Amino acid sequence: MVLITDTLESPGTFLLTHFVLRALRDSRRTLFLGLANPFEHYAAILRKTGLQLASEREKGNFVFVDGAGRRRSEALRSLLESVDEFLGASEKPLVVLDDVSTLLWAGAPVLEVARFAARLRTSTLTYEFEEAGGSLVILQHGDDLAALDSSDDTCLFRRLLQRSDIWLNTSSLASQTRGELSIRRGPALVNDFELEDRSGATAMQYKLEDTGPVWSIKGLGKGFI
Repeated sequence: MVLITDTLESPGTFLLTHFVLRALRDSRRTLFLGLANPFEHYAAILRKTGLQLASEREKGNFVFVDGAGRRRSEALRSLLESVDEFLGASEKPLVVLDDVSTLLWAGAPVLEVARFAARLRTSTLTYEFEEAGGSLVILQHGDDLAALDSSDDTCLFRRLLQRSDIWLNTSSLASQTRGELSIRRGPALVNDFELEDRSGATAMQYKLEDTGPVWSIKGLGKGFI
């Protein structure tokens, strides 16, 4: 499982659309659980990369579930039902949740949201033990995590982190289009995959352009840092 944390000043949407783009180009069916933005929001972003999300949806390669505006109990139950139905008809599926924080803001208890995320992970990653190979990406809004207190946001983050293979965290560099990405191994990562932690002095920096992010090693960027 990949956990993404972002802030208002450094939105992580570009990482979500990156995973979606890669999956669809690799012919992997994708389920997007949209709690923060409507389908049109992501379609507009991906259109700039040359991907027509509406066309992928018509072909059955991309499934968007609009979870915004539903009552809490209905949202959690229906989201899980959508996941189970999708996984039953998919190989190498990608499941994306944007963003889990909205469930807390809608009044769901933190333990209920944590159990929902755990169930989502179990359902999706079960496929890793088969040829299908499922993947899960969850975004959590992280403005309230800096205090590291006992808030619901921090409690949920700690529970999600314990189940994560990779943790990606964005931070702003003066604007929403310029930022820094930290990459850390999660506690749940079993295989090495030669993944190197990149944070602090070794973090990646990026500038968001219409076609996607332009990356730079910290301290070596030209023209945008």
